[in-house]
Amino acid sequence: MNPTIDFDNPSEGVYDIWVGSFIASDYIPGVLNISESTAAVPTSTNSSASSGSSNPSAALALDYTLTPNFGEIALQTGFTPDPFQFTMTSGGNLDVSSSLPNCNGYVTAAPDYTVAWSGNSTLLRFFFESNGDTILIINDANGNWQCNDDSFGTLNPTIDFDNPSEGIYNIWGGSFIGSDYVSGVLNITEASSVVPTSSASSNPSNPANPSNPPNPANPSNPSSVVGLDYALDANYG
Repeated sequence: MNPTIDFDNPSEGVYDIWVGSFIASDYIPGVLNISESTAAVPTSTNSSASSGSSNPSAALALDYTLTPNFGEIALQTGFTPDPFQFTMTSGGNLDVSSSLPNCNGYVTAAPDYTVAWSGNSTLLRFFFESNGDTILIINDANGNWQCNDDSFGTLNPTIDFDNPSEGIYNIWGGSFIGSDYVSGVLNITEASSVVPTSSASSNPSNPANPSNPPNPANPSNPSSVVGLDYALDANYG
């Protein structure tokens, strides 16, 4: 039941790939294989799929292709100052509990902030400090969804990435109570000693013009065919 497409004497250029499900309600994790060997063929089961917390159904509610509410920046290993801090407001009218398991809170469909990360580091930590009860959701560079509520004995959420992959990190700040819109400080650090405190006591200076994450060049013809638009950013890279 695994699909295969072969190209004999393939032309140089861009190959846009869609993976679909036969049943509309099915969202199926799997492994895309690309090979030059005729001996490499699909097996009856997906035995090499990597483990993780990827949840494709979350994309039905949270849309990382939308413009971030508060901005975006490019950071690389050794960035200063550390922590990077940015003021934003958590909350929204979208209940994420139906999309992400073990995650309860309210956000907007669009991410609040986006980070383009590059370099090699042992730790990349995100936390949100405020005077309210908030959550943090991140769609990481590998397409996995992470969610956290309370951490380090506070109501402030933290998400850590050990040996973080290079790429785009889409960030949502949510409120545990739907009617709450909580102003706070997003902190990003490489230092394990930097942790959230009981309240947002910092006063960061937000960059006036955050750096834009790099985007791949779009094809010269952005027109779509039968609803498939190869000019859009690819879902997984």
